[in-house]
Amino acid sequence: MGRMVAEGIAEHSENRRAGLIYHLHHNHFPPVPSAWLDVAERVIDRLNAGGEWDEQIPNPVRRDAEGVPETVTLGQVAEGLHLDPWLDREED
Repeated sequence: MGRMVAEGIAEHSENRRAGLIYHLHHNHFPPVPSAWLDVAERVIDRLNAGGEWDEQIPNPVRRDAEGVPETVTLGQVAEGLHLDPWLDREED
């Protein structure tokens, strides 16, 4: 159900930011904090501009905790936040 809602929002919403807020809050449990909105938008923009799925970015949740990696991939963030409805990717 959440995927269908996200696809509808991504396809029909004129305000991507508002659609992403709805998606992060209502299609995840527990809801993803709004602090992730800017990260989600940057990942979408980077991947849609030709960024590679395995491109490393600073870990947005890094708090200098032991065992928390300093970087994550664009793909890890896109998959973790279920951003695929906003990505310009061809189906295999």
